[in-house]
Amino acid sequence: CFMVFSAVISALAVQAQRPTADCQAQPQSQFIGDRSSCTFTRLVDRDPRRIPSEIPTVSCRCPDSLCSLLGDFRCREVTETFPVKYKRGRQPRYRSGTVKVTIACVCAINRSIRSPYENIRVGDTGPS
Repeated sequence: CFMVFSAVISALAVQAQRPTADCQAQPQSQFIGDRSSCTFTRLVDRDPRRIPSEIPTVSCRCPDSLCSLLGDFRCREVTETFPVKYKRGRQPRYRSGTVKVTIACVCAINRSIRSPYENIRVGDTGPS
């Protein structure tokens, strides 16, 4: 009974790890986002009322998808918060603000915390 159960679990795990065409790396592509283990598209966040008016960013094509056959590695978005200035109407006045953008898409395992009981691991603490 145990062997049948583990075979079914193994078959399900292999099927879950097959990436879709958009998620699968394309080694022959000229674009780095297509060749990455976590594929992404490069974008520019534009706002003419903001300084800087353009901020380079990326969009992960398959966030949270499995990206490695070893462990629970998944595609994760890395974000950064940038200081910006916004124009106030037509006057030469500005207000400070921040913009949070995705700067990378990486293959990473969830962070975990150490248990107070010897070397036993405790569940994930959530995405970083």
